Amino acid sequence: MKHFIDFYLGKAPNQEGVTIEEILAYSDEELERHHNFIQWLFPLTTPSSVNPHVPLVTPKIIAAFKENRALQDQLLRATKVMLHFYGLTFSKDQVLKDKTFQEKKHRIAGHNLLRITRILKSLVLLGQPELSLCLFICLCNIAQDEMPELQSTIDQHWRNASHY
Repeated sequence: MKHFIDFYLGKAPNQEGVTIEEILAYSDEELERHHNFIQWLFPLTTPSSVNPHVPLVTPKIIAAFKENRALQDQLLRATKVMLHFYGLTFSKDQVLKDKTFQEKKHRIAGHNLLRITRILKSLVLLGQPELSLCLFICLCNIAQDEMPELQSTIDQHWRNASHY
């Protein structure tokens, strides 16, 4: 637990020697290319087949996130980085499309569907269920308005992931 919390607070690198600050500074191209960071930013209670050495969320980690404002702030920063990657933004309790959405919306597909599922689940686990719900609602609106191919993913994965 301590290693993961230290990583998240910027006090230690992860097992690959990368700090959270380095990950949060990745360009969109680096976020697309690297597949072993998302498990560190948005941990779950189940192991990842892509990165099985990432610490799993435990009740102690959940409690630490819910009690520690600095951990919540880092979680929000990580979420904003990933939202930007998808052409989305978080403002006033809403997740909305930003001005880059049209050029980035293709990223809401492929392996990124799994990343989004992970983000939704992790936000709920780590004390941000409202943000998870805001992202889910935004994704539902995107599916309805311009990406109907997302509907099956919403029904099969994202609805349960966001606990809505």
